[in-house]
Amino acid sequence: MMNGYKSHIVFFIKNLGLALLSQALCVGSGNAQGTTSPGIFQKLISIEEDTAIAKQKLQQVMYLKASFENSKLPQDSVYARILHRIGLYESKANRDFSKAISFTIAAVQLNMSGKKNCSKFFAIKSYNNLAFYYDSVMLYSKSISYFDSTIILAKNFIGKQDVVLDCRLRKAVIFLQTGDYQKNIEESTIGLLEARKMQDSLSVLFFLGQREQSYFFQNQLQPAMNDATLAESYALLFNNKYELATAIKTKALINEKKQLLTKADSLFRKAIYARIQSEDFAKVGDDYMDYGNFFLNLKNYQKAKDCYFKTVEYAKKGNDPERLARGYSNISQVAFYEKNYASAQAFYQKALGYLKLSSNPKDFFSNPTAKQFSIIPNKELVLVLAGNKTEFLLNLYKNNRSQDYINACIKTALLADSVITSIRYEQVGEQSKLYWRNRTREFYTNAVEACYLANDITLAFYFMEKSRAVLLNDQLNALSASLHLPAAEAVKEEALQMNIIAEQQKFSALSDTSRNYYDQQNKLLLARENYERYIKSLEQKFPAYYQFKYAESIPPLTALQHVLAINKQSFVHYFVNDTLVYILGITPGAVKLIKLKKKDFDIKFLSEFIQLCADAQMLNNHYSRFAQLSNSIYRTLFEPLKLPKGRVIICADNFLLPFEALCTDTAGSRFLIYDYAFSYVYSARYLMNKFISYEAKGDFLGVAPASFAAGLNVIDLKNSAAALDASANYYNHVQLLTNDKAAKSNFLKQLPGYTVVNIFSHATADTTGTEPLLFMADSVIHLSELQLINNPATQLVVLSACQTNVGKTATGEGIYSLARGFASAGIPAVSATLWKADEETIYKLSEIFNRNLSTGMSKDEALQQAKLSFLQDNKTSSEKLLPYYWANMILVGNTDPVKLTANSRYAWWLAAGIFMLAILVIFWTAKRYPTSRPSPISKKTLTQ
Repeated sequence: MMNGYKSHIVFFIKNLGLALLSQALCVGSGNAQGTTSPGIFQKLISIEEDTAIAKQKLQQVMYLKASFENSKLPQDSVYARILHRIGLYESKANRDFSKAISFTIAAVQLNMSGKKNCSKFFAIKSYNNLAFYYDSVMLYSKSISYFDSTIILAKNFIGKQDVVLDCRLRKAVIFLQTGDYQKNIEESTIGLLEARKMQDSLSVLFFLGQREQSYFFQNQLQPAMNDATLAESYALLFNNKYELATAIKTKALINEKKQLLTKADSLFRKAIYARIQSEDFAKVGDDYMDYGNFFLNLKNYQKAKDCYFKTVEYAKKGNDPERLARGYSNISQVAFYEKNYASAQAFYQKALGYLKLSSNPKDFFSNPTAKQFSIIPNKELVLVLAGNKTEFLLNLYKNNRSQDYINACIKTALLADSVITSIRYEQVGEQSKLYWRNRTREFYTNAVEACYLANDITLAFYFMEKSRAVLLNDQLNALSASLHLPAAEAVKEEALQMNIIAEQQKFSALSDTSRNYYDQQNKLLLARENYERYIKSLEQKFPAYYQFKYAESIPPLTALQHVLAINKQSFVHYFVNDTLVYILGITPGAVKLIKLKKKDFDIKFLSEFIQLCADAQMLNNHYSRFAQLSNSIYRTLFEPLKLPKGRVIICADNFLLPFEALCTDTAGSRFLIYDYAFSYVYSARYLMNKFISYEAKGDFLGVAPASFAAGLNVIDLKNSAAALDASANYYNHVQLLTNDKAAKSNFLKQLPGYTVVNIFSHATADTTGTEPLLFMADSVIHLSELQLINNPATQLVVLSACQTNVGKTATGEGIYSLARGFASAGIPAVSATLWKADEETIYKLSEIFNRNLSTGMSKDEALQQAKLSFLQDNKTSSEKLLPYYWANMILVGNTDPVKLTANSRYAWWLAAGIFMLAILVIFWTAKRYPTSRPSPISKKTLTQ
């Protein structure tokens, strides 16, 4: 813990003790001496103020407890304070946190019971101590929960804002330690706002020191630099060497990332000098660790090793096993890069030894258990240890091809994967989860390569799935889990979600120069905090909710093949990074795993291909280049799989392109659309997810604002209402929201009740992280607002608008688009666009698509046939044959036919036809076999 932070806590405790003294003197009745409550209280105060060691104080307080009980005095705040002090002295004298927690909980229960002469005011201190005890034993979730309880209770008492600040600071520290960087930023931001209101400059310094580091880890370099610069000035003001070193090192890391290496080198040395003056030796070890990483990235292995040995030296001075482990782990990594494998192995085992994880130091093939790994608080260290060993074993196998190495590598990868899963469950903020998804990417690359070398296709599929759309799967699990909550809880959750969105929209409307900017930011962060606290309470109160929310099941490869056999489909998994591509082709009867190196395929071709497709004029002018690219991508990414013609599901990875626009010839005339019906999916888990089935009240909801509020600054779509009528004509039980009826609130209210929802409107999205928007007549719907869709009976949303499948790409998660927003709300299939749509074409395609759906055709084939019909109708128009027009719309998700609540109009005609045919058959039979002349067999049957 930082020195400045310590002094702040001591100051807080002294002041709280003085405040409590005056209240406690008023408790109880009778004389002030002897075995009365006030008398015992006086003795307790004397013990607290005594300079005796904790063990002596513990004995004295235990005697007071016995006196209180033997005198059969009513249990009040004095008795609760005795219990509280026993807990404190147990923690200090014996490091017995189990007893400390037990006694302190009893104190809290008594003071919060509402009994006469009990003190909720003193319970603040007990809650705070409980948070520290759980922090000490690294049960961080419990610790944060008790810090929250302290905050909530302290807010009820005037003058306790300093307690709130201290709790927020400690929560921020925990979030930083456990790698939940988004939550650290949010907690630190709230703390900064509150500290500035209190004019508490020292707390401002501490919160800046926390936030600057998390901003850096989230790759938000400019905010990190702003905070570090401000923190540096505060640290100089208070002469706080610890926080000064933190600010300078953050600036060093930022300069390193910007490749300003000379400046970074100078700042690292300056930070270490300041930290040594703070005499926090363990943290000096951390600084040398970062300095060593700086040299490691420059491949200056000797200087890196020198720094890591300095880490070990200072970690020993600070008696810090965790930092010793980190130091030796990094020394092992340097030895590995130098191909000194024996030393690398020895130093790695030494690192595990300091963490008490190595049961047999001589057996490099043995691993700690997942439970042993999971209790290490530093999640970055866990990832480094597990990932390094996986990579180490993989390279040892490549060097000598010993089967023992590849088997051990895969076992280690499975262990690391289980630890990564537990890390994800501990994260609260989505940005933190995305950070860890990105950090684990290299590990999953090594895991898939190990499976490729071992020819273990089943495990390759497993690791591909574990790297794909994990957070989306968590969101869908949460939807299923919500079914196990009482209805009243669901109402509370929705109200809290709506509050977050309302505060988010108010905040988004303000510039950072606005007078209300920081107040509104605080309201937004507090709204999120209330929601997260509520969700945590649900996990504790409802075990079934917890179980379903964290269900972690990867479908077996054989189960996927079974589904493919039923549906007559093929499945393709892509795993892509900067230097290689793995392709897993799966059919009902066979599986094929292919590896492409950078020389075989350049990932940049994919973005060039999409850019050409998305611009009609450019595509027309450079069609020969398009044809060349299209055929090249086909020959590398698809053709080697030799998939049978028909239905194919594509599970792409950090890219999305219309495979139907790939060409089998170099002239660009033979598109895959002629032979394959493509659909796209986030993961095999998503494909096989059992979506909750709700009863629909209608078949088709059509939405076409046609004209928009002036402030939205988008052009009217005059023909959209008529186009909507054409699509709706194929369904019964239809509702159309056009013009003013296509308002935001009306849309969100009506959408869940209809099987098919078709939207003709505008949408905006880009790849920068700006939240995608869908335009209604009166306002816009943000991507985040789609979570307000409750219990949808909707089986398909047709987003006939521009760029509805465009958004920021997150490693392993795919594209955060409007299409994904509907998917995360529990809607199993979305048809969406990849670029700005041609209005006339999108209306025509949507009409034919809906016509095909209404006949019972599967969704993917319905869209394929719609595109083929469009191509056939425009075969004389060279322009309309360009993929810009017809390849834009793709299907993402479930491909099953939609189940309509009532027969479509085509179905009515079919039923009528069958009825007429039945009448004709009866009439023809009656003419041929009159009832007055039964057959001999019939006559015989009658006589018997």
